[in-house]
Order: sequence, then C-alpha cells, then structure tokens
Amino acid sequence: MTDATWPSWLPPRYEHTASLLQRAAWPGPIFARATGLWGAVQRRPSAASFVVQERLRGASALKSWERRLVAAFAWSMLRHHRMLQALTGSDDPVVLWRQWLVWQGLPLAEVAAEHPGLLVGADDAAAAGHARLADLPAVEALALAFSLPADLARRLHDSLGAEAWGALDAMQARRPQVLRVFGDRTRVEAELGEQVAAHPDVPTALIVQGRTDVHRWPAWKEGRVEIQDAGSQRMVQACGARPGERWLDLCAGGGGKTMGLAHAVGPGGAVVAHDIRSERLVGLARRMARLGVAERVRTEPDAGGLEGPFDGVLVDAPCTGTGTFGRDATLRMRWDPARLHSLVQTQRTLLQQAARMVRPGGVLVYGTCSLLADENERQAAWFEEQGEGFERLDQARLLPHRDHTDGFFWTVWRRLPAP
Repeated sequence: MTDATWPSWLPPRYEHTASLLQRAAWPGPIFARATGLWGAVQRRPSAASFVVQERLRGASALKSWERRLVAAFAWSMLRHHRMLQALTGSDDPVVLWRQWLVWQGLPLAEVAAEHPGLLVGADDAAAAGHARLADLPAVEALALAFSLPADLARRLHDSLGAEAWGALDAMQARRPQVLRVFGDRTRVEAELGEQVAAHPDVPTALIVQGRTDVHRWPAWKEGRVEIQDAGSQRMVQACGARPGERWLDLCAGGGGKTMGLAHAVGPGGAVVAHDIRSERLVGLARRMARLGVAERVRTEPDAGGLEGPFDGVLVDAPCTGTGTFGRDATLRMRWDPARLHSLVQTQRTLLQQAARMVRPGGVLVYGTCSLLADENERQAAWFEEQGEGFERLDQARLLPHRDHTDGFFWTVWRRLPAP
C-alpha cells in the first residue's frame, strides 16, 4: 500500500486479505512461526540473516502466501523493531506480531483486549511515532527511528551530521537492482523496455523496475549487462583507467569492479585480481569469461605473486557496509565496535601494501561502501600523514538520498615522481 503519510521509520504496509490477518493473529501455525522467528533473532542477533532464512525454509506447513506474511514481518522487524518496541512498551514477540498485523490492516478491536493499552491503531501510529521522536536528541532519534545500536547511531551522526537522517531514511526501503551496461545503453534500454529505466546520474547504469530474474535475460547471458550498483560504477569511473594500462584490484571479491577496469583498459591492457578469500576468485573467473574479458584478467590468490609496479591499484577495502543497509537489513543488528576497530587496522595495512605497488605517476584508489568517517575521510587523512609520496586528486562521498546509489566513499591519489 502506497501512503505518503506513512513514514519510512514505521514498517511498510502490504496488501493482505482480511481472513489471512485474522487467522495469523491467533495461535496456530502462522502465529507460532512468526513469534518464534523473532524470538530466535533476538537471541542470536549476530546470525539474524541465517536465522530468518532457516526458519522460513523450515515453514513447510505454511502456504506460500502465509510464508510471505511471516517473511514480511521478519524483514520489517530487522529495520523497525525499536520503534515497535517503543510504541507498544513491550519486547514480547506476541505483542510485536499483533501490533504489526494491526498496521497491516487487522482491526485493532480484534486484539486490543489481549494487550490493554499497548497496541496503537494504524491511524494513530505516525503521530505516536513523531511524538516519541520530537523531544529526543539527534543521536537518540536516529537510533529509535532506524533501529540502530546507540554506538552506531552516534558514529553515523558524527560522520554525516544532518545528512544522516536522509541517508538512513533512503535505505529503509529495499534498494532497487541496478545493471551495468557494456556497450550502447540506449540500445539495451530499448531492448528491455519497461523492465528498466535509465539511471539519472550514471551513463552506464540501468535501474531494474520491480523484482525479476535478470539472469534469464539474453542481455545478461550474452555479457551485455551485469548486476552492479551505480555507486560501484562511479567508483570505477573515478579510477580513470585508460586503454593499455595494467591495474591491480587488490580486494577483488566477486569481481564487480574488476570487470569495469577490464573494459576500461581494453584489449591491450591487463587487470590482476587478488583476494585473500581465494574461493571468490573462482567465481570471478567465470564471470569475466561470460563478459568476454577473461583474456585481460588474471586472478592471483597469492599476495606474493603480485608483481608491480602497476599503473593503478584499487583498494575496495573490506568495511562495515553501513552504506548498504538497504540491501542487507541484518547489518545494523550485527554491529560490533570491536569489528570496526579491526577493519580500520586492516584497511591501513591494505593501503600501505597497495601504495608500494603503484609506479611513479600511477594512481592509487581507496574506496568503501561505508558511511563512517572512521573508515573513510579519517583513513585518507591517516594515509596522507604517513608521507608515502602521493598527492590527492579526488575525494567523493555518495549518499543514497542524494545520489541514487548505495553509500560509497573513495579517494584517488597520484604517486609523485621520485625526487
């Protein structure tokens, strides 16, 4: 249901039959699955994604539309549990389930007597939420509205200031799937018709309309499109790789940015893809073959086999992924300050390793899909303080509400000639 007055910090509302909502509100298979699932997530927040998927796979007693109802509740709770708990004054999974059902269209009168004074009607929910948020300090309001741990809310506010609300608000809804087009975007767009729309800011990007399996499209099978967020595409563009150059993708992962670099350097260039998780490089090789650039890409799982210098090195560093909340609703529940500290140290090690492999006059690019200054601006400043002999060429931060992308950050440096 589309309703401009229903804020993003309340669970989204969907179309459900009245009979389904009424059955789900009382003890039975749906009721047991939903309340048990959320209780399991609360007990194992660090494994939230695994718990939800396992519980739904095991729901064989439910019909498909009943499983969809439970799934919608589970994923809504990952993004909205703190507001539900605040408005009901309860963390009882039964109360939270029935409150969610009321906001989906179940008449309040049918369950209000079970929880006197706790449940809030759909017509009053937005006003009640605004009242709870109105007098809170900015950090506490972020934590409540977007179900964030207090430490994470503080860091996001410290990093983004007033823009933190807009960025988080944009990531409450599921982010659309985006394609990277190789070749003429206009022709591919015409071929795919209403299934896609041109991205307003990225000339190589198409936004998939609705939910569909793009892997069945001829354009995908023929290597003319690949799934890649528009922010990732912009980071590759920022690298400025040119035909004939030799690049290193130091943290290649599944090869999303490797494929962009391979197209940029052309048939006369080369890209070396490295990742400490060697199993990911197996899939990368298959992906490059489908895209027709396998001859330009060499996978190298052994860091000792990276032979520089390179014209450019990209460090798409492992990070907290706070810019991808719209794609992974479990990240906020898995927040761990100790992991952030470990990642910061890893990022610095990678930066120094990469710097040693850039030729004089070559380019070093550091990027993340994080919104946190600890992983972004402060890392760039730290690197520059090390006196490695680089000059900054570019620095950018992409925000979901402003740039129509996931959250991204990058800095580009050029290595100065030896004195």
